[in-house]
Amino acid sequence: MQTSAKEQTIIRTGFEVVKIVDGDGLIVKNIITKKEEEIRLYGIDAPEIKLGDKLKQDERELHLPGTFLLTLGYKSFDFTE
Repeated sequence: MQTSAKEQTIIRTGFEVVKIVDGDGLIVKNIITKKEEEIRLYGIDAPEIKLGDKLKQDERELHLPGTFLLTLGYKSFDFTE
């Protein structure tokens, strides 16, 4: 499910956090159906916490070193956690 700032926000209860993926995403599980789904935080684009193509792309676009971006990624991960 994805909403925009112009749409009504839907609040659902009965979920528990299974895993923090990174600074802008987490995995939750419905406590009744046991079904898991990924939640992405709207309007947040946290830096990556793993080496990969996305990190290289961010380095090019932001003109910042990857080590600095990884540091920021881990700070955002810790905050979300």
